[in-house]
Amino acid sequence: MDTLYRSWQLSGWLYHDIFVIIVAIIFIVISGILVISLIRRRSTRRLVPYALILLVYLAVVHFAGLIFFGMFRSVTIEEKSATFYSEKTKGLTSIERMIIPNGRTNGISTSNSLFQVISVNSQTGERMWSKRLGWRDYLIGQTDQYVVLNNADNEAIYLLDTKTGKKQFSEADLVKKFPELKDYLSSDFVDYRFMDNRYLYIYGLNNRYYQLDLKNWQLKQDPTFKEVFQTQEAPKWTVDSNESQIGQELSSEERTTVQGKLEEQLIAPVLLGKKDEANYYVLSYKKRQSNQAIVGLYNWQKKTYEWQTPLLLTKENVPIEAFQVEDALFIKVPRYLYKINLNNGNQEYQFDYRWGQVIR
Repeated sequence: MDTLYRSWQLSGWLYHDIFVIIVAIIFIVISGILVISLIRRRSTRRLVPYALILLVYLAVVHFAGLIFFGMFRSVTIEEKSATFYSEKTKGLTSIERMIIPNGRTNGISTSNSLFQVISVNSQTGERMWSKRLGWRDYLIGQTDQYVVLNNADNEAIYLLDTKTGKKQFSEADLVKKFPELKDYLSSDFVDYRFMDNRYLYIYGLNNRYYQLDLKNWQLKQDPTFKEVFQTQEAPKWTVDSNESQIGQELSSEERTTVQGKLEEQLIAPVLLGKKDEANYYVLSYKKRQSNQAIVGLYNWQKKTYEWQTPLLLTKENVPIEAFQVEDALFIKVPRYLYKINLNNGNQEYQFDYRWGQVIR
């Protein structure tokens, strides 16, 4: 019943919301026409056929929603970018993919995919805005003013407003502002790097390297910018839990050592970060082959948790992204975003990317 109820709410997924609005408008119009007809005829004889008309309409709508929009059934939500944070808007922005199964063809499972960039208020868990994307859109980074994206088909680089999601600069706008970039912006997302919440590094098609300061709107060209591309990884389409750095910095050697200790004591542990020499932020599972996980501050010497919070995942061993904003730990897994107080382990909210709202 919960899935049925939420399926008729606006979720931020564009096609789903358009479908719900159109269905509601048509239902109101049909119902209004039938009610007016009954009043004018002053007879209830046509009540049954009118009710059948509405039932047939709802059945057709139910079938269309089931097949094309994944309503009333299970769908898969995947994260298709790293998550970026804006200090100014408190927004956590990422690209999400909804996979809707549509049967089997010649023994092979087939599906449809929808892509959406979604920004969530880190303090309240409220969905701030969302925008439909294509499958070849990539999230490069986010400043306090702009969300930076790349499209491999149409626009090499374009900027959205961090607060509203509306497009602020197209590729043509950027070229007009910086003529030096004309004909040299690459459509390949690996030719871009984003650093320090303001600098966009560009590897141009003219084999030159640029730095675009998105705060002061200054463009520089320098061969030394090549080092950025050699030392910094390209924008990610998938996340890796091994890159989580909560609390104190972890060296690769320490991470390997502690991970080995945790694997002796816990089930499928994921090391998220470090508080001090004995206490580490860890996600583990209650039992094997289970989607019930625990995130907590774990003392591997005492083999006990200082605090722990249960998490419900979509399945076992899903990709996990963990990051810290002020005194909060955010756990990003397929479909869900958890906010947990680092001081006491209390869960502050669980955001559901399918329904576009806090569910707990």
